[in-house]
Amino acid sequence: MRPDDWEEHRASKSTAFDMKGSGMTCSKHTSNPKTTQHMTADIAHQVWNYCPVSGHLSWKIQPNVRIAVGQEAGKVNNKGYRQVKFKGKEYRVHRIAWLMVYGEWPIMTIDHINGEKTDNRISNLRDVSQRKNMCNLEIHRNGKLPGTTFLKRLNKWQSSITTSTRGKKKFTYLGLHETELDAHKAYLEALELIR
Repeated sequence: MRPDDWEEHRASKSTAFDMKGSGMTCSKHTSNPKTTQHMTADIAHQVWNYCPVSGHLSWKIQPNVRIAVGQEAGKVNNKGYRQVKFKGKEYRVHRIAWLMVYGEWPIMTIDHINGEKTDNRISNLRDVSQRKNMCNLEIHRNGKLPGTTFLKRLNKWQSSITTSTRGKKKFTYLGLHETELDAHKAYLEALELIR
């Protein structure tokens, strides 16, 4: 496909929608929906009310006949996150909350600090790397240190780190240690080397 044909192809794949009475128009590209965000903070503020203290997102408009103005937006998906649908696109409520408070999409991954996936209070949300988010798993909050595994048969702590380069994961063994803390220290040293 020639470059000129590509631009024409992209233009034919996009449609526009106009929010009821708002006068705002937003492009919707069907070619690659993951690369562009069509929801803006302005549109979000016209569509929803967000309470940063409670973390609840409610409808400011009536998007269809089954939803009332003021009703809590969305439902809990199969992964445990509250999710809302608007104009045919689904959004996780914690990402909409971030957008409405800070005026821009999060750069990385939104982490629920207390581990409760439906607790969308802004004080419970932070924009972190995927690695940092994985360090906040329930097993780590309950005392297990990242990068450590207890090997019962050897009565030792194994240290390891997994890295990802161009979509390929690489497991690196960092040795056996007498204590969990020593194994975790080896993990942290390796983590510093890859940053």
